[in-house]
Amino acid sequence: CFVLSLATAASSAVLNWCNAYAHDVLGLNLADSALVGPVMITTAGFISVLVGGYFADRFAAKSPTGRFAILAIGLALAALFLLPFPWVHSVSFAGLLLFATSFGKGLFDGCIYSAMHDVMPPQARATAAGLMTMLGFIGAGITTLALPAIAVYTGLAAGFAMLAALYAVAVIALLLARPMIARIVASAAGHAT
Repeated sequence: CFVLSLATAASSAVLNWCNAYAHDVLGLNLADSALVGPVMITTAGFISVLVGGYFADRFAAKSPTGRFAILAIGLALAALFLLPFPWVHSVSFAGLLLFATSFGKGLFDGCIYSAMHDVMPPQARATAAGLMTMLGFIGAGITTLALPAIAVYTGLAAGFAMLAALYAVAVIALLLARPMIARIVASAAGHAT
Protein backbone atom coordinates (compact mmCIF):
# COMPACT_ATOMS: atom_id res chain seq x y z
CA CYS A 1 0.00 0.00 0.00
CA PHE A 2 2.82 2.38 0.94
CA VAL A 3 4.73 1.64 -2.27
CA LEU A 4 1.67 2.16 -4.49
CA SER A 5 0.90 5.43 -2.73
CA LEU A 6 4.42 6.74 -3.39
CA ALA A 7 4.48 5.54 -6.99
CA THR A 8 1.06 6.97 -7.80
CA ALA A 9 1.97 10.22 -6.09
CA ALA A 10 4.96 10.69 -8.37
CA SER A 11 3.31 9.58 -11.61
CA SER A 12 0.10 11.54 -11.06
CA ALA A 13 1.93 14.78 -10.38
CA VAL A 14 3.91 14.35 -13.60
CA LEU A 15 0.77 13.52 -15.59
CA ASN A 16 -1.24 16.38 -14.11
CA TRP A 17 1.46 19.00 -14.63
CA CYS A 18 3.24 17.86 -17.81
CA ASN A 19 1.09 20.13 -20.02
CA ALA A 20 1.99 23.15 -17.90
CA TYR A 21 5.65 22.08 -18.10
CA ALA A 22 5.54 21.77 -21.90
CA HIS A 23 3.77 25.11 -22.20
CA ASP A 24 5.69 27.14 -19.62
CA VAL A 25 9.17 25.62 -19.85
CA LEU A 26 9.36 24.42 -23.45
CA GLY A 27 7.19 27.19 -24.91
CA LEU A 28 4.67 24.95 -26.66
CA ASN A 29 1.07 25.91 -27.25
CA LEU A 30 -1.47 23.90 -25.26
CA ALA A 31 -2.41 21.61 -28.19
CA ASP A 32 1.22 20.65 -28.86
CA SER A 33 1.94 20.25 -25.15
CA ALA A 34 -0.61 17.41 -25.07
CA LEU A 35 1.48 15.54 -27.65
CA VAL A 36 4.63 15.87 -25.55
CA GLY A 37 2.95 15.08 -22.24
CA PRO A 38 -0.21 12.99 -21.94
CA VAL A 39 0.14 11.26 -25.30
CA MET A 40 3.68 10.07 -24.52
CA ILE A 41 2.69 9.05 -20.99
CA THR A 42 -0.41 7.08 -21.97
CA THR A 43 1.31 5.44 -24.94
CA ALA A 44 4.12 4.24 -22.70
CA GLY A 45 1.63 2.97 -20.15
CA PHE A 46 -0.42 1.15 -22.77
CA ILE A 47 2.63 -0.84 -23.83
CA SER A 48 4.45 -1.29 -20.55
CA VAL A 49 1.63 -2.68 -18.40
CA LEU A 50 1.54 -5.74 -20.67
CA VAL A 51 5.33 -6.04 -20.61
CA GLY A 52 5.39 -5.68 -16.81
CA GLY A 53 2.69 -8.28 -16.33
CA TYR A 54 4.40 -10.73 -18.66
CA PHE A 55 7.83 -10.42 -17.03
CA ALA A 56 6.36 -10.43 -13.52
CA ASP A 57 4.73 -13.80 -14.19
CA ARG A 58 7.98 -15.16 -15.64
CA PHE A 59 10.02 -13.91 -12.67
CA ALA A 60 7.41 -15.21 -10.19
CA ALA A 61 7.75 -18.69 -11.68
CA LYS A 62 11.43 -18.63 -10.72
CA SER A 63 11.36 -16.78 -7.39
CA PRO A 64 8.78 -16.10 -4.68
CA THR A 65 9.70 -12.42 -4.89
CA GLY A 66 9.70 -12.31 -8.68
CA ARG A 67 6.79 -9.93 -9.09
CA PHE A 68 8.30 -7.63 -6.46
CA ALA A 69 11.54 -7.55 -8.45
CA ILE A 70 9.64 -6.19 -11.46
CA LEU A 71 7.98 -3.60 -9.21
CA ALA A 72 11.40 -2.40 -8.06
CA ILE A 73 12.90 -2.43 -11.56
CA GLY A 74 10.00 -0.43 -12.96
CA LEU A 75 10.12 2.22 -10.26
CA ALA A 76 13.91 2.49 -10.47
CA LEU A 77 13.59 3.18 -14.20
CA ALA A 78 10.81 5.69 -13.56
CA ALA A 79 13.02 7.54 -11.07
CA LEU A 80 16.06 7.47 -13.32
CA PHE A 81 14.24 9.16 -16.19
CA LEU A 82 12.81 11.96 -14.03
CA LEU A 83 16.22 13.10 -12.82
CA PRO A 84 17.40 14.85 -16.05
CA PHE A 85 14.41 17.22 -16.28
CA PRO A 86 16.20 20.32 -14.91
CA TRP A 87 18.61 20.14 -17.87
CA VAL A 88 16.08 19.49 -20.64
CA HIS A 89 15.76 22.17 -23.31
CA SER A 90 14.51 20.04 -26.19
CA VAL A 91 10.89 19.10 -26.85
CA SER A 92 11.86 15.70 -28.26
CA PHE A 93 14.10 14.93 -25.26
CA ALA A 94 11.33 15.93 -22.84
CA GLY A 95 8.90 13.67 -24.72
CA LEU A 96 11.39 10.80 -24.64
CA LEU A 97 11.94 11.23 -20.88
CA LEU A 98 8.19 11.34 -20.21
CA PHE A 99 7.77 8.17 -22.28
CA ALA A 100 10.65 6.43 -20.48
CA THR A 101 9.60 7.36 -16.94
CA SER A 102 6.05 6.30 -17.72
CA PHE A 103 7.28 3.03 -19.23
CA GLY A 104 9.00 2.26 -15.93
CA LYS A 105 5.88 3.13 -13.96
CA GLY A 106 3.84 0.96 -16.34
CA LEU A 107 6.06 -2.05 -15.59
CA PHE A 108 5.08 -1.49 -11.97
CA ASP A 109 1.39 -1.02 -12.79
CA GLY A 110 1.31 -4.24 -14.77
CA CYS A 111 1.95 -6.36 -11.70
CA ILE A 112 1.23 -4.40 -8.52
CA TYR A 113 -2.13 -6.02 -7.84
CA SER A 114 -0.94 -9.54 -8.60
CA ALA A 115 2.06 -8.93 -6.31
CA MET A 116 -0.33 -7.82 -3.59
CA HIS A 117 -2.30 -11.04 -4.09
CA ASP A 118 0.93 -13.00 -3.60
CA VAL A 119 1.16 -11.79 0.00
CA MET A 120 -2.48 -11.46 1.02
CA PRO A 121 -4.73 -14.32 2.11
CA PRO A 122 -7.61 -14.90 -0.33
CA GLN A 123 -10.26 -13.68 2.12
CA ALA A 124 -8.58 -10.25 2.41
CA ARG A 125 -7.54 -9.54 -1.18
CA ALA A 126 -10.45 -7.30 -2.18
CA THR A 127 -10.11 -5.25 1.01
CA ALA A 128 -6.37 -4.94 0.44
CA ALA A 129 -6.92 -3.88 -3.19
CA GLY A 130 -9.42 -1.25 -2.06
CA LEU A 131 -7.11 0.06 0.65
CA MET A 132 -4.15 0.11 -1.71
CA THR A 133 -6.11 1.99 -4.38
CA MET A 134 -7.44 4.50 -1.85
CA LEU A 135 -3.92 5.24 -0.62
CA GLY A 136 -2.80 5.65 -4.22
CA PHE A 137 -5.49 8.30 -4.74
CA ILE A 138 -4.43 10.07 -1.55
CA GLY A 139 -0.81 10.13 -2.71
CA ALA A 140 -1.88 11.43 -6.12
CA GLY A 141 -3.93 14.20 -4.55
CA ILE A 142 -1.17 15.34 -2.24
CA THR A 143 1.51 15.64 -4.90
CA THR A 144 -0.82 17.19 -7.47
CA LEU A 145 -1.30 20.03 -4.99
CA ALA A 146 2.26 20.05 -3.62
CA LEU A 147 4.16 20.07 -6.92
CA PRO A 148 2.99 23.51 -8.10
CA ALA A 149 3.54 24.94 -4.62
CA ILE A 150 7.13 23.68 -4.73
CA ALA A 151 7.55 24.68 -8.39
CA VAL A 152 6.93 28.32 -7.49
CA TYR A 153 10.39 28.20 -5.88
CA THR A 154 12.16 25.53 -7.96
CA GLY A 155 10.40 25.45 -11.33
CA LEU A 156 8.43 22.50 -12.69
CA ALA A 157 11.48 20.80 -14.20
CA ALA A 158 13.24 20.63 -10.83
CA GLY A 159 9.95 19.59 -9.24
CA PHE A 160 9.71 16.66 -11.64
CA ALA A 161 13.25 15.62 -10.73
CA MET A 162 12.39 15.81 -7.03
CA LEU A 163 9.54 13.35 -7.59
CA ALA A 164 12.20 10.73 -8.35
CA ALA A 165 12.79 10.62 -4.59
CA LEU A 166 9.30 9.16 -4.08
CA TYR A 167 10.11 6.37 -6.51
CA ALA A 168 13.48 5.83 -4.82
CA VAL A 169 11.88 5.47 -1.37
CA ALA A 170 9.42 2.97 -2.85
CA VAL A 171 12.28 0.93 -4.36
CA ILE A 172 14.13 0.93 -1.04
CA ALA A 173 10.97 -0.20 0.76
CA LEU A 174 10.55 -3.07 -1.72
CA LEU A 175 14.16 -4.15 -1.31
CA LEU A 176 14.01 -4.00 2.49
CA ALA A 177 10.77 -5.99 2.51
CA ARG A 178 12.12 -8.72 0.25
CA PRO A 179 12.98 -11.25 3.02
CA MET A 180 9.58 -10.77 4.65
CA ILE A 181 7.82 -11.10 1.27
CA ALA A 182 9.70 -14.33 0.54
CA ARG A 183 8.59 -15.80 3.89
CA ILE A 184 4.96 -14.81 3.35
CA VAL A 185 4.84 -16.20 -0.19
CA ALA A 186 6.54 -19.43 0.91
CA SER A 187 4.12 -19.78 3.82
CA ALA A 188 1.12 -19.21 1.56
CA ALA A 189 2.41 -21.81 -0.89
CA GLY A 190 2.84 -24.30 1.97
CA HIS A 191 -0.75 -23.76 3.12
CA ALA A 192 -2.09 -24.17 -0.41
CA THR A 193 -0.65 -27.68 -0.78
